[in-house]
Parts: sequence; structure tokens; C-alpha cells
Amino acid sequence: MKTKYKYNKLFGRLAEMGLTREDYAKAIGTSRSSLAAKLNSQRDFTQAEISESVKVLKIPTSEISTYFFTPEV
Repeated sequence: MKTKYKYNKLFGRLAEMGLTREDYAKAIGTSRSSLAAKLNSQRDFTQAEISESVKVLKIPTSEISTYFFTPEV
């Protein structure tokens, strides 16, 4: 069974930065529908998308796992 991840911290960061999900999708080079699939754990974020996210959202590298790899329980 595929692991489902929680993206609450990511959603909070988007709100802090004043970005919509559409803005965020464009900024990391993906479509809004592809982003939705990733946020619903139907697809995985690519390394390039995570790397762009770190830049766009100013995420400290030490916190990447809390934004992208926190499993749902």
C-alpha cells in the first residue's frame, strides 16, 4: 500500500507566503491538477519539485522532511 503523507505544514507555508495552490504549482513547474494529485498522495513530488519548493517557499533544508515526508497515521 502506498504511503499517504500529510501536507499541513506545506499548506500553512503557502498561506504565510500568500500563495495559492495555482501560484505554487506554476512556481515549481507543474500543473494545478498534477499538484492536486501529489497533495492527495496519488503521485509523488519529484526531487526537482521539492528543490524548487525549498527555494520558492524559503524552507530550511533541515525541515524538508516535515513538509514533504510526514506520514498520515
